[in-house]
Amino acid sequence: MRKFARSMAALAFAAVTTAALTGCGGEQSSTAQQPSSAGQSSVAGGNFSAENSAASFFSTEHIIRSKVTSADSSAMSVANTVKTWIMDNQTAGGRMPGEGEGTIIFDNGNVTLSGVITDADKTKYTSNFETLSERLKTDFPSTTAYVKIYINGSGNAYACVFVEGETKADESDIPGKDDLGKGWKWDGKTAGVSPSGKIVGTYPRTALEGQ
Repeated sequence: MRKFARSMAALAFAAVTTAALTGCGGEQSSTAQQPSSAGQSSVAGGNFSAENSAASFFSTEHIIRSKVTSADSSAMSVANTVKTWIMDNQTAGGRMPGEGEGTIIFDNGNVTLSGVITDADKTKYTSNFETLSERLKTDFPSTTAYVKIYINGSGNAYACVFVEGETKADESDIPGKDDLGKGWKWDGKTAGVSPSGKIVGTYPRTALEGQ
């Protein structure tokens, strides 16, 4: 009986010791893994945030530059339409406009002209010859923009400023005739973005001052 009691006591002691050691080992293993997991989450989170910030910045810059490029193209297209109309009108017996500047306002399909060239310059000898505003409506349907067009003594529309999405503009907020094709202040950061933040197309293209 004594031997049996001793054996049972020894077995009980061994079981308790094993359980205690197993418990300690489990806690240590769990504790050791937690810092590593937290560290990975923190690093991954930091990289994700930085990458998205950079992507957002470059995406915004790309969008702005794309809009400016589109507005530059529109400025050149308006100048070409006016130039072609002047030549066609003269061929049909119309008069050549005087040297100077004109204003064209596109308002979602409507066109208003003022300044050195208007619909009054249309030839009187060909009744079905379209006016300048009619041709502009055809070439630029549904457009909204404020445009300055410059015509030289030969009747050539040689320069243009196209303010995207606007029907009026502060003259100090857009390049003047003598600035076109050179350098201008813009918003101090991006050529084609006016000081007030408007997208402005130019023909000839006008760079940021000092570049």
